[in-house]
Amino acid sequence: MPVGKVCLDSTGSPYMNIRLLCGVFIKIILSVIFSGIFYTAWLAVFIAEFRLVPSEAEGSGLDSILLKAILWLAGPVVTALGFTTGVFIFELLSETRRKSETPQLYNRGIFTRLGETRRSIPSFAVGYGGLPFSHSSTGFHPWLSAKAGKFLNIFKWSLAGCAIGAGSVVWFGPMLIVFGMFVVGTAGVALREVVRIRKESDERRNKTG
Repeated sequence: MPVGKVCLDSTGSPYMNIRLLCGVFIKIILSVIFSGIFYTAWLAVFIAEFRLVPSEAEGSGLDSILLKAILWLAGPVVTALGFTTGVFIFELLSETRRKSETPQLYNRGIFTRLGETRRSIPSFAVGYGGLPFSHSSTGFHPWLSAKAGKFLNIFKWSLAGCAIGAGSVVWFGPMLIVFGMFVVGTAGVALREVVRIRKESDERRNKTG
């Protein structure tokens, strides 16, 4: 068995190599970095609203309560968007790099697809429906629809992790919410990677018979 590779089953397929493990590790680190950036931005807004200008933030009646509730609920959502952005950027760059390594795929890179989008504007006149550049029922170019679907899939895992992390420690004090969001949010990203790798391995095994 080659050095640096670990066989996952007796058939010799699939192989999980060091490069794949490093990619997953870097992806998780990048997602944590972006989640930290997004969380810091949310925290700055929260502090500005309720610490720096208390006379305006406290207000009176239902408006102040709703505003505070919205900002608290926005914390896990914004942090999950940070996790999602980090993972999405890594996967988008990885896809671009793989295509640049294959000449025939490189010729159909992002700029070529954008060119196809521009040329497809007349398609609106022949009954595609949706936006003028659409070739799909969603009203967007298929490439954009695929990327949006991937982003939402990543966000689903990240939001579940951040929401569970925040909800599990909120009763122990608001200061622990950030700890819960980052720990369980990171676990959600890691769990998605495990599910994704296993799914891709099963697909490769099915193709090879």
